[in-house]
Amino acid sequence: MKKQHRRSVTESAETKPAKSTKSGFSPWPLVAFVVGTGLLVWLIRESFTVPDSSAPSPVAQPTPPSISTNRSAAAGSSTVEPRQPVAEATRQKLLGSWQRTDADYAIEIRLLNPDGTADARYFNPFTQRSIHVAKATLAQKAGQAEFFMELRDEGYPGSTYTLRYDEAKDELAGVYFQAVQQQSFEVGFQRLRGQ
Repeated sequence: MKKQHRRSVTESAETKPAKSTKSGFSPWPLVAFVVGTGLLVWLIRESFTVPDSSAPSPVAQPTPPSISTNRSAAAGSSTVEPRQPVAEATRQKLLGSWQRTDADYAIEIRLLNPDGTADARYFNPFTQRSIHVAKATLAQKAGQAEFFMELRDEGYPGSTYTLRYDEAKDELAGVYFQAVQQQSFEVGFQRLRGQ
């Protein structure tokens, strides 16, 4: 009997798993770090990717009208063009609704004050809603009335329109800066019928 007992002890000793000689290091934090770093590099690289040539050709980014809080203006720099008021007759002609010539986007100019401030609305036909206009101004520049509008809304994080009024053609033309794509496009607006 004693011999059988010894065999079972030997057998049980042989079936016990051997102790691990590993240090307990897990590769998962390293894998997560490498994958995260790769994603970060990919995102940075994608943000600098040049758009395809099928997109509309960009133009120079518009310069918003100078504001008196501009440091160089406050210092009396000669490079900043002073804001000139627009004649009452021209302000009256600009009031009303204008539609973009290449799409159904529309601007409604409701009020143009002598001090250059304006009340305007912007409509996106695809969302069927008004887009918040953060700022709208009118100034006389190089002999033409220039209307500037900045949009601040979902999908419009600082997009701007800088449009000159052609009184002979009764049209607005200029540059649309698309803030999401960081590109500028030449655009035109015609007065909506019945305005």
